[in-house]
Amino acid sequence: AARQNQTGPAGAPTPTKRHRAMARQRQTGSYTWTQVKSVQNLIERCLSQYMTQAEVIATLQVQADVDPALTCLVWSKLEEANPDFFLSYDVRLKLKDQIVAFNYLVEQQTRLLQKLTLALPQQGLMD
Repeated sequence: AARQNQTGPAGAPTPTKRHRAMARQRQTGSYTWTQVKSVQNLIERCLSQYMTQAEVIATLQVQADVDPALTCLVWSKLEEANPDFFLSYDVRLKLKDQIVAFNYLVEQQTRLLQKLTLALPQQGLMD
């Protein structure tokens, strides 16, 4: 049989058992080892893409429905266990930002030079 969506007042969806269980965990701050390891793996995947902590928290919340408090907890434990890694990771994030800014400036310079190149020959023909 097809599962029907249950709705509450004004058509709002009623919470599923899973969502109620997650809400209880959020209130009590208790998480299973499996949840912690899963979030750790997700964080590590995000780190390989050079995401900031804020980007990781937002991404896991939106894409995997992970409680931001759990992400912050796992992140802080990873930082405690791997301080050297996170120091170098922060340097890599700053370098990434500088590369992005540099590439933007190169793109702007290229556009300006193209405009200048197009304008110069036309002026030469009229003189």
